Amino acid sequence: MAISKKNCHLAVQRNRLKRIIRESFRLHKAQLDGLDVVVINQVAASRMSTSELFDSLERHWQKFRRKNAKPKDIGR
Repeated sequence: MAISKKNCHLAVQRNRLKRIIRESFRLHKAQLDGLDVVVINQVAASRMSTSELFDSLERHWQKFRRKNAKPKDIGR
C-alpha cells in the first residue's frame, strides 16, 4: 500500500484507509489468489465513508477478477 501524506494529511486518516483496504482484501483474498496488488490513494479517499470505500474497492476487485480470469479448458 502506498498511502501518501500528500493525499491524506493526518496519520489517523492514513491508518483508517490501511485498515479498510486490508479488511477488504482479506474478504476477497480467495478470488484474488495469485495476484499482487498495489493500492495508491487519491485525495477523495480520505473524505469517503467506510461503506463508500468498501464499495469502491469491491468494484476494483471485480475488475481485477475479470481482467485476470483464466480461460476454461473446453472439451477436456
